[in-house]
Amino acid sequence: MKNMLTKLAKDQRGLSTMEYAVLFVIIVIGAIVLWTELGTSLADQVATGTETFNGELDTAQQGF
Repeated sequence: MKNMLTKLAKDQRGLSTMEYAVLFVIIVIGAIVLWTELGTSLADQVATGTETFNGELDTAQQGF
């Protein structure tokens, strides 16, 4: 029994699969955080640009 446990402890065949799984989870969490932060910032920038554009458009139309 002790010999079997020693062999099991030294067996590293499934280790690379587990490393890839952990790396995948870290990348997914990072992507979600980045998407959330960037999405909010991007939405704010688009709203500001739209307001500026509409203001300039109103100013140009009043000149005619």
